[in-house]
Amino acid sequence: MNFHGGQFHRENVIDFSVNIPELEYPEGFEEVIKEALLQMRKYPDIDGLASKNVIAGYNNTEVDQIVLGNGATELIYLMSRAVDIKIATIIQPTFTEYERALVQNKVDVRYYHLEPENDFKLDKDELVQHLIGTNSDLLVLCNPNNPTGTFIEMDTIEYILLGVQNKKMKLMIDESFMDFVSDYRFDRHRDRLNALMKSHSILVIRSMTKNFMIPGIRTGYDIGSNKIIAAMNKLKEPWSINALALACIPFLLRQNNYLDDLRTWCHGELLFMLSKLNAIDQLTVFDSTANFILFRLDIGSPKEFMSSIIDGGAYIRTCEDFEGLDQRYYRIALKSREDNNKLIKLIMEALK
Repeated sequence: MNFHGGQFHRENVIDFSVNIPELEYPEGFEEVIKEALLQMRKYPDIDGLASKNVIAGYNNTEVDQIVLGNGATELIYLMSRAVDIKIATIIQPTFTEYERALVQNKVDVRYYHLEPENDFKLDKDELVQHLIGTNSDLLVLCNPNNPTGTFIEMDTIEYILLGVQNKKMKLMIDESFMDFVSDYRFDRHRDRLNALMKSHSILVIRSMTKNFMIPGIRTGYDIGSNKIIAAMNKLKEPWSINALALACIPFLLRQNNYLDDLRTWCHGELLFMLSKLNAIDQLTVFDSTANFILFRLDIGSPKEFMSSIIDGGAYIRTCEDFEGLDQRYYRIALKSREDNNKLIKLIMEALK
């Protein structure tokens, strides 16, 4: 099993490794959970059709273009089993489960590295040439990317698809952190993706774990081109979505005000933390559009730095398990202003 954030447990230590916000749940959410608990003696909807109908309306798409999952990770593995892929390109560094899922299904995985010297920015022409040269039939994007926080515009995505000119190439986009992007316009982004799906093989992963703070319930969904979704639904196990998750989906997708508040909170804390971290000379800080920040320790011992942070009452995500990064890189999630201030003070004390 790959290493992930949120696995450090010690009393009185704030865990900045897990990028789940700590905000108030939308009003009425507890009542939805309590009502669902009353239905525990019943089997849940075997295919989640009621939830799929809500998702279809929310995304302006058809029910047969949707597959439900027990979180984004299950959907990544399901896609890797269901879709015929020979050679996949993964833009690195990124979430490690993409490669693990593909390798388990005998896919030849190639890397396209983004460099810290270029702030992990994508060169679209270079990527197109890489895809053509490797004859890749799958490109994996995380947008915004974990752990770098970089965002790829729709113009760039469309440019890449048109530039490759390979009808067999598929695109998988993990949008688990999309709702944190401050200037994100869901309807415009959604409609452009829907249009591209008519002429290209595209799968979009949308986790509800991060934005709605429900990692313990586990739910998410895919929207994609009909052929990809049909292949995934054919292999999908029945009853993989429990009654709690199915009750949450319709309620949460109607919380437009909550998502507006989420983006406002994220934008404010992101600017605050970026300004504080950038003022520390011993760090190289990378710009982000999500609810986490990647930085590099340029001076000092990573081991001593980490020990000092933990002893002070916080834990941050080490990044040596990400392709292209090492123990000098750390990812921190955004928390409350009080907790964020505490972390900044701990980092400064650790670097004295």
